[in-house]
Amino acid sequence: MQGLRAIVPADKFAPTEAKINSFAAGIGTIVFNEDQQTIASLQQQFPSYTEQFSIWSE
Repeated sequence: MQGLRAIVPADKFAPTEAKINSFAAGIGTIVFNEDQQTIASLQQQFPSYTEQFSIWSE
């Protein structure tokens, strides 16, 4: 928070502080999974983009 105070003007800091506090109050975990079969299928369907699908899936 102190790092942000150094770069955000004092009169505009309240919304920034509220946003950071909302992150701190959050509870939970988000898990992202890659479906390798889907990626392989798309690689076969669109061979010109084969190398890109592994990057895009991240």
